[in-house]
Amino acid sequence: MEGREITFNSVGSTCAGIHLRGEHSASEPRPCVVMAHGFSGTVGGGILGFGEGPAAAGFDVLLFDYRGFGRSAGTPRQLVSYRRQRADYRSAIHAAFRRLHLGMTHLREHCAEPVVGGRSGPE
Repeated sequence: MEGREITFNSVGSTCAGIHLRGEHSASEPRPCVVMAHGFSGTVGGGILGFGEGPAAAGFDVLLFDYRGFGRSAGTPRQLVSYRRQRADYRSAIHAAFRRLHLGMTHLREHCAEPVVGGRSGPE
């Protein structure tokens, strides 16, 4: 599955991402899943495959690299920071709504807060 490269601002740095458009979805706006790799991974490090399932089910997917990782700008490079990465997630969610014109109304109608999940390990 091919995606469209996008960028967005996060706390003064440019984050790089890939937008996968939901397949077979006629709804407008479409719901969107925002994903990033674990603490130090990148989009180029294998997360693209995890985004293909939701996209095949009709969800748009925004995959992105944290500031200082992968194709995203920012220094210092490779700094694992829970606070910085949370801020990047917030910026990515806002970018999905603003730049991709996805699901803000739908989200407000069906969720009190955005749902964010994560998982580590092979299980």
